[in-house]
Amino acid sequence: MNISNIHSITLPWLFTILYSLTVEAQNKRIVNHLREKNSLWFKGNVILNDQTELIGELSFDESTQTGSFKNNDEERNINPQGVLMFSFEDSRTQQIRTFLSIPYPADMGENKSLLSFDNRVFSHRNQKGHEVPTFFELLRECSNFVILSLKRPINFSKRTINNIQDDDRLSNEFDLTVRHVVQQNEIIFFMDLNEQMNPFIEFMEESSSSIEQTVKSARTRSEIIDSSVLQRFFGRYFEQVVEYSNTQKLQITKRDELLKIVDYYAKLSGMP
Repeated sequence: MNISNIHSITLPWLFTILYSLTVEAQNKRIVNHLREKNSLWFKGNVILNDQTELIGELSFDESTQTGSFKNNDEERNINPQGVLMFSFEDSRTQQIRTFLSIPYPADMGENKSLLSFDNRVFSHRNQKGHEVPTFFELLRECSNFVILSLKRPINFSKRTINNIQDDDRLSNEFDLTVRHVVQQNEIIFFMDLNEQMNPFIEFMEESSSSIEQTVKSARTRSEIIDSSVLQRFFGRYFEQVVEYSNTQKLQITKRDELLKIVDYYAKLSGMP
């Protein structure tokens, strides 16, 4: 075997090995960053399934949807199977955040998009199929509904992009860019007084990078699941809310602006 043949075999193999090591290191950096970001402790309380209240400090990791509780006497994990709810004062936002444990269809999977399912309405009381307790964050309370957020655990994946536009030439390993993708989906629900959950919109936050790119690219996409939700829940105030959102140039496809629109509805409907 001559030297040129050795190079033709060795270089792609070395490139693959080096890339795998780079991606693995990148994964570790992302995970460590998320853990550090979510490892802060806040004052709060936990309500167990037997109605027992625990008061102490809480830490909640939004990337994995897991939490911990501690006080002078004990330390324990927080999981949706063992608690009814928990809340804490987030010093980063100066807001009290509340999470509820609500049964949710297990066949949704950790990273599946709700948009891939035909059934657009879920009720945790009569939903067919197996359900498991799941943490939902309580975002808003109105007179006839509450706004809930469901975040799925972070998903890591890879995408291969062919950089060659010439269809007549065969591509090799050096013509391909492999992007490392980190994605987390969030679904916003309107839950009515009968505890029926109506999914309204899904936000997909995604960042990606490659060996060639030292700066990550990030974007948030959104897709409305059921466009009739707002009109059904805002009822006779719907036209006023639409006028307000147009005047203020608020978009329902942006999370913070959607919550501002809901806040305006709450004032119209008599909520303090």
